[in-house]
Amino acid sequence: MPDTRSAAGAATAAPSKTKRWALLAFLSLNTLLFCSLGSWQVQRLGWKKDLIARVQARVQASPEAPPAPAQWPQLGAGDEYRRLQLAGQLLTERSIPVYANTDLGPGYWLMAPLQLASQPADVGANASTNTNANTSADARATAPGVVWINRGFIPTAMRHSPDYARLSAPAAEAERSVQVTGLLRLPPRPHWFSRDNRPAEQRWYQRNPAELSAAQALPTQVTAPYFVDAQQIEPSHTLPAAGGSTAQIWPRPGLTQLQFRNNHLSYALTWFTLALLNIAALIYLLFFESRRARSGPNSRRGPAD
Repeated sequence: MPDTRSAAGAATAAPSKTKRWALLAFLSLNTLLFCSLGSWQVQRLGWKKDLIARVQARVQASPEAPPAPAQWPQLGAGDEYRRLQLAGQLLTERSIPVYANTDLGPGYWLMAPLQLASQPADVGANASTNTNANTSADARATAPGVVWINRGFIPTAMRHSPDYARLSAPAAEAERSVQVTGLLRLPPRPHWFSRDNRPAEQRWYQRNPAELSAAQALPTQVTAPYFVDAQQIEPSHTLPAAGGSTAQIWPRPGLTQLQFRNNHLSYALTWFTLALLNIAALIYLLFFESRRARSGPNSRRGPAD
C-alpha cells in the first residue's frame, strides 16, 4: 500500500519551499533598500554639517558691498546669508507686511524698499513698463536699484494699530537716508504647500521682491532678486514695545532662522538598524529554519515507519 504520509509531505514541500524563497528575496531587497537609505542619510549628514559651517562663517564675516546688478542672474544658494552693508533711502511709506510665524508667535515681517544711491523717491511713478529684455538689461546697468529690506517682525495685534501707521508713515527727510547691515536672502522656492501672494487683497505670504515692487509701483527691472534680513538699521526706525519698554522694540530684527534641524544621524541609525534586523532574519531563515525543515519529517516519523 502506498505511503500516504510521504505523498502528503511531498505535496506540501513544494509550496513551503516557494514561500521560503519568496521570503528570502523580500528580506534581501529590504536589506539593500535600508542600506541605501542609511548611506544616503550619511551623505545628507555631511552636506548639512557643511551647510551649517558655511552659513556660520558667512554670518560672522565682515559685511560686504551688495552684489552688482550684473551679478544678479548668477546668485544662488551659495550666496545666501552673505552679510551685506547697504546705504540708501528707506521708503517706509511703501512697507508691506508679509505673514510670518516665528519664535515670538504669529505676526508679520515688515518689508520696505531701500532705494540705493540717489534715485528720487517717486521712482515708481515714472517707471517704464517696457518688458523688452534689452531695455531691462540697460536699466539694470544704469539705474541705482531697489533692494527690499526685512525691517523685522511685528506681532499680529500691531498690524491695525496706530503704531503700525507710525512705522509705515513717510520718514522725516533727515531720517530717510539709512545704512543697513544684514543677511542676503533669496525668495523661497514655491512648493505644494506654499501659499501664493494676493496683492489685490493685501495678503502677503511670500517675500518675493519682484512681486513686492510691482505692488508698490517700483520698477521691477531694477529690483534686486534678493532681499536683506536686517540685523541693524541706522537710524533705527523702530518703536518701543507697549508700556514704553526699551527692552523690546518693533519691528524686531535679528530673527533670521540660523539653526537648522540636523536629524540625519538618527535617520541613518534607524535605516541601518532595520537593515541589521533583516540580516538577522535572513540568517535565521537560511540556517536554522532550513535545517529544521530538512530534519523535520524524519524526526516526526514513528518506529512503525
